[in-house]
Amino acid sequence: MRWLAAAALVLLPAAAMRAPPIPDNRIEIGVIAGTGVEGGEAIERAGVVAASMAAEDFGAAAGPVDVEIRGTPPDASGAVLLRTVRQWLSDPHVGLIVDAAGSRLDAALAGMAAAKHRLLARTAPASDPGPDLCRGTSLDWGEAPAVLAQAAARAIAASGRRRVFVIAVEDGWGAAMQADLAGALGPAQIGQAGVTEGAQDLGPAFAQAARANADVVVLAAQGPELQRAWRQAREAGASARFLLVVPGATPAEADLAGEGVAAGTLIVGGWNPEASEDARIFASRFRQRFRERRPLARDAAVFAAVYAYLEAARREHTLESGPILSALRAHARVTILGPVTIRGSGVAARDVPLFRVKPPGERRDPAESLSPRGSVPAAEAYAAICGGR
Repeated sequence: MRWLAAAALVLLPAAAMRAPPIPDNRIEIGVIAGTGVEGGEAIERAGVVAASMAAEDFGAAAGPVDVEIRGTPPDASGAVLLRTVRQWLSDPHVGLIVDAAGSRLDAALAGMAAAKHRLLARTAPASDPGPDLCRGTSLDWGEAPAVLAQAAARAIAASGRRRVFVIAVEDGWGAAMQADLAGALGPAQIGQAGVTEGAQDLGPAFAQAARANADVVVLAAQGPELQRAWRQAREAGASARFLLVVPGATPAEADLAGEGVAAGTLIVGGWNPEASEDARIFASRFRQRFRERRPLARDAAVFAAVYAYLEAARREHTLESGPILSALRAHARVTILGPVTIRGSGVAARDVPLFRVKPPGERRDPAESLSPRGSVPAAEAYAAICGGR
């Protein structure tokens, strides 16, 4: 399935070209879209919607030329994803593959793209980048578990609390977060409890934290699992006893948990659509385009990654990965995620924001659910990613 969006390139004289030009002045971008249900709302096409919006905005700013957004089939297996991406990369117009779903095939996908002198951008990493994803031949626009763990450890230390208990859902992301938190927190982590996906009773885990005299509980969960954990935390009276810390959540996820359920939680990372005028405009347009669902951090990352790629392709007038990577690394850029610097490893580093979830009584507007609490500098948060380079 394909989505066509208008975008633009500024053509350079042939003598100025340092790499093969963009074929037919057309760019195609493949998006590995997430599938499943989150809070009762389908999310399978969100990445395609965000990428199409980036192409449209780029076209409005620079003039008309076609940028085509392709999406993977719904509920595609790993074998189907690999076959689909291989087919995409056989087309000379395809310059960028965006993993908006947190696929565990990223190392293989990055290798396939690099072999064709094309790029992979991860926008929803389910794991920390290994050596194959730190070579500087792909891009990492998402907040990996190690980034959020480092930021959470620094935020907890700044709170003055010293006894941390981690409750993690035993899926791929939760397991990675649990391991990274253990390294980042060190002696501050006094215990942990793993819970299975779909667990209906987290009471024993909160009871363990109470018996350990914890003053902080970290909920390492996402989507429906996080919403369930928030509700059960309120039922267990956890928010009155502990500081609840959640890495990587968004206002949409906090609101889906139910009004007041997440109140007082410290959110580490994620994305606040109220952070800037551009972010607010993106969030409003996204809701209009995508069944009134509020955008998540991964949706904002897709938009930022695609827009930055198109700018670099225009500047270099090529789809070759080498010149585009050089252009992306050349200077920091302001995005709807905030200021971003592309490091040599391909990591899109940015300060990690901290937010407190407002109680209902403090909200002048239902959409303003988060109160900023500063940020953790990128130099600290990304220290454990790709050797800090």
